[in-house]
Amino acid sequence: RELQRRGTARSFLVDGAAGSVRISDGSGNLTIENVTGDVRVTDGSGDVNVRNVSGSFIVESDGSGGLYATDVKGSVIVENDGSGNIEVNKVGKDFTVDNKGSGSIEYTEVTGRIDIPERRRDRSELRKSDQGSVEEANPDCRQQHENEAECPHRRRFAVEHEERRKD
Repeated sequence: RELQRRGTARSFLVDGAAGSVRISDGSGNLTIENVTGDVRVTDGSGDVNVRNVSGSFIVESDGSGGLYATDVKGSVIVENDGSGNIEVNKVGKDFTVDNKGSGSIEYTEVTGRIDIPERRRDRSELRKSDQGSVEEANPDCRQQHENEAECPHRRRFAVEHEERRKD
């Protein structure tokens, strides 16, 4: 089911849709509740409030205004956000923000993976510091263990120094 709002109404409500819905909204607040499928939204401005969705909530684009999602059984995916806060609570799967504008991101009770710009930036900084450690590591230590088989349970980390005892 595809819905498109036209006109100057200050708010729009979708309550109790059976199956997936796609909503294109120009401006004004949007409330979507009790949907038994996925919800896809393209929004110009105004807040988007989503509650009790059995599928995923996907924001293709949001110009301005907040995004608020509670009790989404699937994933919450924000592809493009302009400005405004993003708040999610009780997400059954993953929470992803691909492109974030201004505003904060808050989340609680996310069951799956969380992939937001702040976390990607933190991982990037860690990778840069790890790379520096590898470059500074003693090459003799690396060559010492070069031909050893990799343990399947060992994760790949850069190790600056490792002591081995002969027993």
